[in-house]
Amino acid sequence: MISILKDLSHSDEHSLVRVAKGYIEPQDFRVGGELRPEQSERVINMIVEDKFLSRVTVERMSRNDKDVEVFDIKPRQLKRVPEGREPTEQELSGVKEHGCILHAKPVNLFVNIKLTTLRNNADKPGLVTMLNQSFNTVFQNDLTDLGFVGKGEDGSDFENLHKGWLKIAEESSDAPKVEIQPSSVSWIDKLAAIKKASDKLYRPTSVFIMSPNDIMEYDVQLGKMITGAPIIADEAGHRFLRQPTVASNYMPDGHVLYTPIKNLILGVNKLIRRSGQWHAMRRCFEFVYDMSVDYEIYIKKACVLATPS
Repeated sequence: MISILKDLSHSDEHSLVRVAKGYIEPQDFRVGGELRPEQSERVINMIVEDKFLSRVTVERMSRNDKDVEVFDIKPRQLKRVPEGREPTEQELSGVKEHGCILHAKPVNLFVNIKLTTLRNNADKPGLVTMLNQSFNTVFQNDLTDLGFVGKGEDGSDFENLHKGWLKIAEESSDAPKVEIQPSSVSWIDKLAAIKKASDKLYRPTSVFIMSPNDIMEYDVQLGKMITGAPIIADEAGHRFLRQPTVASNYMPDGHVLYTPIKNLILGVNKLIRRSGQWHAMRRCFEFVYDMSVDYEIYIKKACVLATPS
């Protein structure tokens, strides 16, 4: 796992250990400012090592606004036009341009590290690694979580830091919508209805993004069939009509996104700021990371949103 604290300078990183062992005073340790491009790149790479985020499209941004263009080429574009005649409007290749604009907005990570924690781990060679893992976990989990539960952008609470993929699909008139029935209807029928609502052009690379609870319920239903019994114990069997089901712990139960997983976008501004200082009254180090992110969907009509009825 790539570390955030590795992006501190060598002397700063060494200073953490020196503070922990009592060689220098905490107030002598300061970090701050914009990360260098290679440092920011390492932070972004660390974030997208997450099991789910590693599969979506990550757009690196040099500004907070970025136009994202996608060209959608329809099938059966070969024509035969007689010599001496120009192709008609209907005969021209149907290349449709889709696009969206990323509007990255700031999110902050605040971390306090008690002096006691540093001193209790002063002789452990994994001191910095331990701190890294804590930072990594927060970044990865929260950005994945926000991608599913984000509802607004006013910053009033976690769910209003950004609109996530479910909300974006809900508000798009191009994204097909399906209401799925309660537990009295089998997941086999639910997934069949979702797939039927999709544009067949995008089906070959689409997956069913679901909560682990719903995938487990689907597997149990399959397992009750004579031919489906092995599926309960076989993770490779998580498929519907040969198409994978992809679990995310942050997908709400009863909701499904059916889309090529690369159709989901996480935008990250490459300008990342980090600061850290000693807080005397609380006797802890305060680390603050400032970064800007956004979520989008490349082609809305390629994303079916299923919600409970």
